[in-house]
Amino acid sequence: MTNIYETRDRVRRLLVEFVGHVSVDEDGDFAFRHNSVEVQVYVHPFSDEPDNESLVITVHSVTNWAVPGSTELYRLIATLGGGGYWFANFSLYARDDGTFNVNCRHQLLADTFDPDELTQAVSGVACAADRFAKEIQGEFGGKILDDLTA
Repeated sequence: MTNIYETRDRVRRLLVEFVGHVSVDEDGDFAFRHNSVEVQVYVHPFSDEPDNESLVITVHSVTNWAVPGSTELYRLIATLGGGGYWFANFSLYARDDGTFNVNCRHQLLADTFDPDELTQAVSGVACAADRFAKEIQGEFGGKILDDLTA
């Protein structure tokens, strides 16, 4: 099994080199701000199975919070991946209040990743999430990070 602490340290060094300052939480997960979004990077086991020996790197951003659902929103999220955003997959998270959060993410197998692969994934998620956050808010409502931190 790839050592999770060594992998996190390697990911941290690469992130600092690529984006500058990153914050680290108590779980060893990383975060940084890119324009209108925050991007999180997690190193975690591929599964919870006892015989699991692989790690995954997840690059993730919540682009929008509390967006009212609609057929047009569902269609947009279902088709965003086809627009050249190979390193950014969009999805919806259903909230208890009936609205949705919009998520953008990409995952890499940590056992074999190289620096270029990680920087491409980080760049892809950060740029796509930033590009679509305000567009989704303008068309469908909800909140973006700036609304939550103001």
